[in-house]
Amino acid sequence: MDVKQLVEDLKAEVELTEDEKVLVEQIVLDSTLLTTRLLAGEEVESELALVKATVLNLAEAKRAKIQMAINDMLLNIVQKVIAGAFASM
Repeated sequence: MDVKQLVEDLKAEVELTEDEKVLVEQIVLDSTLLTTRLLAGEEVESELALVKATVLNLAEAKRAKIQMAINDMLLNIVQKVIAGAFASM
């Protein structure tokens, strides 16, 4: 999967903060410049791999944040149920 597709998938999955939007725009620019250099015959595979890794790390961090929010919500629900059960005893 190429960097452009990874960026589009990330944008579709989660809402980005302003700082993350700036980072994503820089990733797109870097990817474009590296692709241009690649087409010109330069060896840029390692640099492209770093850009791709950055996108993947950002996506994983966003997923982890969402998972933590879901876990917190479920924990609050369980705590309320338990508190309600003890209150009715």
